[in-house]
Amino acid sequence: MLAGCGTIALPNAPVSPPPTNYRQLAANAAAVYFKTVPLVGAQISELREAKAPQLGEFAACLRTVAPSSNFAVLYEGAKVIDIRRAVVVDRCGEGDFGPLPAPVVVAKTDVPVPEASKKRPWR
Repeated sequence: MLAGCGTIALPNAPVSPPPTNYRQLAANAAAVYFKTVPLVGAQISELREAKAPQLGEFAACLRTVAPSSNFAVLYEGAKVIDIRRAVVVDRCGEGDFGPLPAPVVVAKTDVPVPEASKKRPWR
């Protein structure tokens, strides 16, 4: 029996293989998610396994130029499940970044926006 005022962080063990096209998935999702953040010159980090309390199986960091900000891109398999402002647990100050590719989105319905993301002021 366990009792107390603590929490147990369980690892986010990936079930799916990492998406090889994660950069393109992030570009497509960002083009739909962001209404006020320009993506010209944006960069994306290498993909890594998500660590609790992050959602999803994988995470990458998206760095925008103007305004200069870091965002966490969270993946469940080959699907972007959320994009949010980065916090310490996202480790966006680490690793190598490369250019974010141009988005390939036919219509906004191609990339659904999670309900939580719809309420964020930076959209």
